[in-house]
Amino acid sequence: MQRATNVTYQAHHVSRNKRGQVVGTRGGFRGCTVWLTGILFIVIVQLKKTIVPFQVQNVTISVWQWFLTFFSVGTTLVFRFFPRTACHALFHNSILKPIFMCFTGIDSEYEKPEAPELVLKTDSCGVNECIQQVIDLLQEKDIVPVDASYEVKELYVPENKLDLAKTDAQTLPALEINKMVMESGDWLVGGDLQVLDRIYWQDGLDQYRLTPAELKHKFKEMNADAVFAFQLRNPVHNGHALLMQDTHKRLIDRGYRRPVLLLHPLGGWTKDDDVPLSWRMKQHAAVLEEGILNPENTVVAIFPSPMMYAGPTEVQWHCRARMVTGANFYIVGRDPAGMPHPETGRDLYEPTHGAKVLTMAPGLITLEIIPFKVAAYNKKKQCMDFYDPKNHEDFDFISGTRMRTMAREGQNPPAGFMAPKAWVVLAEYYTTLQKA
Repeated sequence: MQRATNVTYQAHHVSRNKRGQVVGTRGGFRGCTVWLTGILFIVIVQLKKTIVPFQVQNVTISVWQWFLTFFSVGTTLVFRFFPRTACHALFHNSILKPIFMCFTGIDSEYEKPEAPELVLKTDSCGVNECIQQVIDLLQEKDIVPVDASYEVKELYVPENKLDLAKTDAQTLPALEINKMVMESGDWLVGGDLQVLDRIYWQDGLDQYRLTPAELKHKFKEMNADAVFAFQLRNPVHNGHALLMQDTHKRLIDRGYRRPVLLLHPLGGWTKDDDVPLSWRMKQHAAVLEEGILNPENTVVAIFPSPMMYAGPTEVQWHCRARMVTGANFYIVGRDPAGMPHPETGRDLYEPTHGAKVLTMAPGLITLEIIPFKVAAYNKKKQCMDFYDPKNHEDFDFISGTRMRTMAREGQNPPAGFMAPKAWVVLAEYYTTLQKA
């Protein structure tokens, strides 16, 4: 028997049995080979717009050793083989990230299989549909796990583990969100929910709580050819508006004719010292009324999610939630969903970490990430401007704390920092606090 010369043994400390035990804890050992055959069958799936090839040479000699190598580590190998061809491979079992591409059957005789388990009609089905049929077969064979949601029949928490979980939670940093969770009671439910009827808050703001389907319909009515989303939990100042105006201009320069802004403020729980949602919505309306943002190409809707301050993990949730509304572009801020440590005051996350994570996160194939430009008050121009480190002395960084202090004490901000009517709304809110 002739053996391949380009497959070499690599020493390691994990045996196949040990690996199988670990994989078994995730639903069983799923190593297998899926053999694709046919004329000009092509499956191309991009992972973050990049096909990463695993090239195999001397296929007629090494193919079986190659199969065994992949199978032994518990992966699912999708393979299209014909002599005298260079094939590119794919993986992975539990997540199934195919990066497979192969071209054969040009000048070789095709031998039709006698009893195929699946026939893919590529002349009438698209690439994505063919891929889904392969995935369905692998799920049916219990090779690829099925992502399923199950109705909650009964909720049970072992008493011995409940006390331990509470103790662990109490040792976490003294974050407000932890305190809120601990005061929520013993029973918390997570996962997919089946809602029988639409939820209404009856707070005068329900007309802004649009579902993803309603937002898509709204964008279609506006003839939008691009939608860019901006999330915030604070009042809109002219620095925010500058970012949104600049994004609109850049999209126009790229050839879009009707870009639409989705101004999507958080409508769930926020910190106690944040401006309440009802006052923020009044302030946003004043910004539109003064023309800082154009009402004709802006949709204001409430994003009914709490602010968990979970850093880059939460940023991905925020981004994906906007993608399902039909947004094509997402503006990512500095230190999104981050916060300082309650004891040391140091940032828990590096300020640009959130934006970096989104540029590498899988699944955001229909969304382009637009990095947040730093804007500050230009004292010479008397307006919000993009920060130029060469002229650092010209800029004044007005923090949220300073802005709230000015509003609370009845002071006016420098001209050009915020739309005048919008500032009046903010000052009025802090006046009501003093009266209370």
